[in-house]
Amino acid sequence: MPPQRYYLPPEWVSHAMTLMTWPDNRETWPGDRLNRAEHVYADILEALTPHERVVLLVANEQAQQAAASMIQKRNVDWNRIRMFRIPVNDVWIRDYGPISLVKTGEGSPKIVLSNWEYNAWGGKYPPFDADNAVPHKLADLLNYPIVDTGMVLEGGSVDVNGAGTLLTTESVLLNPNRSMGDRPAGNEKKEANNQVDNSDKTGAGNRYSGKRGADNGGSDKTESGNGDADENRPAKGGSVKNRSGQGSPDNGPAGRDKATVEEKLKHFFGINKVIWLKDGLKGDDTDGHIDDLARFVSERVVVASVTEDPDDPNYEVLRENLKMLYDATDSKGRPLEIIKLPLPQTLIKGTTVDGSDRVPASYVNFYIANNCVLVPTYDDRYDDEVLRIFQSLYPERYIKGIPSNDLVWGQGSIHCVTQQVVRF
Repeated sequence: MPPQRYYLPPEWVSHAMTLMTWPDNRETWPGDRLNRAEHVYADILEALTPHERVVLLVANEQAQQAAASMIQKRNVDWNRIRMFRIPVNDVWIRDYGPISLVKTGEGSPKIVLSNWEYNAWGGKYPPFDADNAVPHKLADLLNYPIVDTGMVLEGGSVDVNGAGTLLTTESVLLNPNRSMGDRPAGNEKKEANNQVDNSDKTGAGNRYSGKRGADNGGSDKTESGNGDADENRPAKGGSVKNRSGQGSPDNGPAGRDKATVEEKLKHFFGINKVIWLKDGLKGDDTDGHIDDLARFVSERVVVASVTEDPDDPNYEVLRENLKMLYDATDSKGRPLEIIKLPLPQTLIKGTTVDGSDRVPASYVNFYIANNCVLVPTYDDRYDDEVLRIFQSLYPERYIKGIPSNDLVWGQGSIHCVTQQVVRF
């Protein structure tokens, strides 16, 4: 029997669905910020659902009603959305949601969800245990096998080209604050031949009630979670153990060994080359996710954030990362083709809920879906130019700009709030 092998497909392959979580955390979105974020979500759903199905998580009855009310005002086909009510702490499902892999070596290849430990970017925003439980809950609800990796890793911290090469940053994956929560890997759950074609299982009116919900929505199926909404929600506006960006908590554990991290990435993602960049954007409380810095758009082509303003606090970091990309080769020893994307304005009026006067606004935080690409827009100086670049990169796909300033105020953008489940 051939050995078992996992493989992380690139984002541009066919998707069975996109996972999202409706915003309702008042700590992350105070005052009218919540309604403004909800409008961006409605824009995303309106652009996304003609091209693929969406599994939408809602934390409680109030979030469920808010989502339904806003979506009904838009040109969205409810039959393309499947809604589950389960406990969540916040919206950043790219980071806490399951990462879908292809598993080979035992008969026909199959899709397996992988569960990576999530600790809210190094313990910055407790509590986060409800978010950390989402992968297993979704595996049960969507009837997928799931494998526990035992490693703290967020989906926004890695990007692959589908041909053996992975992009990431040292400031995240080697950060001591990510060692907190690592544990031994587990065995794959639900090994039986129980996977179905989930691309056709979505539908209107599906509800999954959690402990945080006020009632069961007509269902007798409940799930113990992390407590109700009011008990669980410091999130990005609440208690912060370490806001310093690239630093780690005082007296924290030792940083991870790069070779050990690479071994884990190679095993679960099926890659054999890791390109390590250094640091991330100012105002990025993830410590420097790659999905704001540089991403593959095809096997050898990378888009990268740059700024030509030497007074911009991101200038040196982005220049160093760009040089590293130019010096890098892929898993086959070939140089990369780099396409520069201008960095939009990241300085905001006032501050975010955690006191930052900058947000991680980046055109690199796009999302590739079936037949379309959703591109965040922020800055009139650059928006049209960036959309033209993406149209040239994906001439067969619909390119849709989504105004995202009200979303990135919460310190994440379109890629951060979406997570694909791939299909063959």
